[in-house]
Amino acid sequence: MGKITEKEKKDKGMGKMKNRKKIWKKLAVSVIVTFSFSCLLHTSKSYAEGNYSLTIMHVNDSHHNIAQFPKLTTAVTQTRAQYPNALLLHAGDVFSDNIYPDPYEGKEDLWFMDYLNFDAMTIGNWDFDQGTGILADFIKGTNFPVLNANLDMSQDTSLFPLYNDSFITSGTAGQITPGIVKTVNGEKIGIFGLLANPANTSKPYPTSLVYQPYLPIAQAAVDGFKQQGINKIICLSHLGYSSDQYLAVKVKGIDIIVGGHSHTVLSTPTVITNTDPTVIVQTGAFLKYMGLVNITFDSNGVVQSENGQLLTLNNYSPDPTAQAALDQMNKGIILAPGTIPTPTPVKTGWIVEDGYSYYYDANGVMLKGWQTIDGNKYYFGSDSGIMKTGWYTISGSRYYFGIDGIMRTGWQTINSKQYYLGTDGVMRTGAVTIDGVTYTFDSNGVLLYSSSQNGWVKVNGQTFYFVNGAKQTGWQTISGSKYYFGTDGVMRTGWQTIDGNTYYFGSTTGIMKTGTYTIDGVTYHFNADGVLIS
Repeated sequence: MGKITEKEKKDKGMGKMKNRKKIWKKLAVSVIVTFSFSCLLHTSKSYAEGNYSLTIMHVNDSHHNIAQFPKLTTAVTQTRAQYPNALLLHAGDVFSDNIYPDPYEGKEDLWFMDYLNFDAMTIGNWDFDQGTGILADFIKGTNFPVLNANLDMSQDTSLFPLYNDSFITSGTAGQITPGIVKTVNGEKIGIFGLLANPANTSKPYPTSLVYQPYLPIAQAAVDGFKQQGINKIICLSHLGYSSDQYLAVKVKGIDIIVGGHSHTVLSTPTVITNTDPTVIVQTGAFLKYMGLVNITFDSNGVVQSENGQLLTLNNYSPDPTAQAALDQMNKGIILAPGTIPTPTPVKTGWIVEDGYSYYYDANGVMLKGWQTIDGNKYYFGSDSGIMKTGWYTISGSRYYFGIDGIMRTGWQTINSKQYYLGTDGVMRTGAVTIDGVTYTFDSNGVLLYSSSQNGWVKVNGQTFYFVNGAKQTGWQTISGSKYYFGTDGVMRTGWQTIDGNTYYFGSTTGIMKTGTYTIDGVTYHFNADGVLIS
């Protein structure tokens, strides 16, 4: 659990709490009456015969990264196809900071969030950075409620008119409310929102807003829900991961904390066991991931199991309609919420853009890495998706792809040099046996010679002599002349000392000299065996 500051410790209950606690107490009383009356009308579903499962899609700290929304749309659509009743929640910070303010004042984010039909979001600290008036305009356009329970907005002329302190319904679109009740698969789910202590943010909140310590507010919210008979409670938190853990320990009855603010990437949920378990999730920031968590409750609303993961949004193809909206926005065109642009045609098959070739599957997903298309193997850049041609190194092995991108195999003549590429496409080096014949390739894959070689062979400026494919070494008599080949098979030239004797071999021919011979203006005498005499 993260370290708690002295300021955080004061947040346990000290401060200006009377007004907000009165609100929650008032709500609790009104809810008891409402709930008691509703029980006369119908009986709440009992699932004692089995467990209840709740699926939540969640994001946080999107910070105006609208380029990811088309991919998020695809992920949400696919998830809803599998889990039709899944909740979709945002844990705050839709806006960017005031260093790089959004010139469109959240209108682009608003279009996407309305199009996705979020169930609720909470307010983040950066959502104030362009002023409460701009935030209020954003909230007015939402088709979902915005949740916050620990911020007194009564002195803010922009936000307070949107504030509704009732939390017994599913919430009103375009309004701010402490919490809501959502009915999912016949069960009531309580959801409330919390905002971080301004001491833990980069800048103070507007002076028209009064922060309230979150622990007593959270406990009052939980108690209010439980007095309605609601035993499955979600906190939509913009507190930060350490504070979320602290909240889970100190406040009894929160089942799930959908977190934000600290940009913490939780690849799997954190579970705090404090009498009853509390599950904490968070997705980092900037819509790199969408979180997906499934929680199973027993008949008393106690978490029995959780299964959560992060879905990497770059693995999803953009939704055509959302992409069309993004394309319009990139041209400076702002779409009003509810306006549906003509979908961008889905790219499929081979596409050439800016001179590079790409391949998209039937769903419009750009293929990357190794791919087999129409029986041929191709390699596409792992990041760029560009089809590779020519020589290319993959995982330490060299491959050759034709101008058509097809991986080559077998014998290939490239720039007048011969290479051999295995059936796996890997360029061969060293000694390789092919169809019973052994060939030797240099470190660059260039063919040097084979075991079927006979006679003189020059390779990279060096001279060899083969007999039935075998490199000759040592002393050799060829066509009546004597030569000497090193153990590597290379013909020796010039002065050489062999077995303690000195010899001279023609500088170009390699023929051993005998008798009298002048070298560099000096006359030398060699015996019949080529040994230097004088």
